[in-house]
Amino acid sequence: MTLLIAPHVVFGELAILSFLWVIVEVIRGPSAAGVLRAKVASVLGVLAIFGEWVLAGTYYTVDYGKNVKPAILGGPWPWAHGIFTEAKEHIYLFLPFLSVVLLALVWQYGGLMKGNRSARFMVYGVAGISILLLALSAIMGYMISNGYREALVH
Repeated sequence: MTLLIAPHVVFGELAILSFLWVIVEVIRGPSAAGVLRAKVASVLGVLAIFGEWVLAGTYYTVDYGKNVKPAILGGPWPWAHGIFTEAKEHIYLFLPFLSVVLLALVWQYGGLMKGNRSARFMVYGVAGISILLLALSAIMGYMISNGYREALVH
């Protein structure tokens, strides 16, 4: 099941790029083509989040709890699970909701964003928080993986 880790990471990175794309389109100003691109990017972001969510959930329930978690807890970095996995689990629950909220904002306000400062800032805020949480998840995943590697070495 460790084969699920790489696609999980790829989907997370695609989500980051999609949300950045939404921000860029909103900054550029909503032309008809820009609104369409922002809508496409928001749909791709939701799809990437849900793909990442399914892959990560499958890995977590099938492999992590049985093999990786006990190794980390028995290794020299037990805090890698106690801090990073626990935090990542909670972030994991919020990301699909944030991505759907962003999708709804882009579709609701699309062409109106140029004249609606509040709508733009809502999009910036939700997309920015999503990007931040995804980046933090990637960093935490790296720390969890290091905790597992250290456990295998010792």
